[in-house]
Amino acid sequence: MAGSLSCDDQDVEEMQPSYSCYAHVVDRPGTVCIRANTSTLYTEIGKSFCHKKLDVFGVEAGASRIHKSVVMKEKSQACSETVIDGECKIGERCTIKKSLIGKHCNIGDKVRITSSIVMDHVTIEDGCSLLNTVVCPNAYINEQSSLTNCQVGKRYTVTAQSQLKGEHVHCQSV
Repeated sequence: MAGSLSCDDQDVEEMQPSYSCYAHVVDRPGTVCIRANTSTLYTEIGKSFCHKKLDVFGVEAGASRIHKSVVMKEKSQACSETVIDGECKIGERCTIKKSLIGKHCNIGDKVRITSSIVMDHVTIEDGCSLLNTVVCPNAYINEQSSLTNCQVGKRYTVTAQSQLKGEHVHCQSV
């Protein structure tokens, strides 16, 4: 079920965003299914996955939760409460703590990510810092940016050397 927009008799400023409703059928013993209807709840659920010994990527509880296809360069580290999905590239001297990193992400050198959720196909350039931040798919964070308690929308580009705190940034749809 999804809402829709039309431009017939409305000004663009009056248009309301569309909403989608998704269903997921869980057909696997031991699988967790949780509903999150706010971004705050979504963040908290993501953090709880990092803390629990759950079956992630088909590995046993307690085993590494970094997918075998991840390329992590020298002197980078991810704590045991971090989950990194497949095909990610992580630069030198990165630190990732208590975070979830989605598929096909590119993380530059000297990046710090703490208690954050980075969804699929995200690029984070050199020298960035993320703390308690949710980054939606296909977002791009330019070099030397610092994000604290933020939400970055799908396909949004954060400009270089941005210092964001408690902000919700997203692309304006027309």
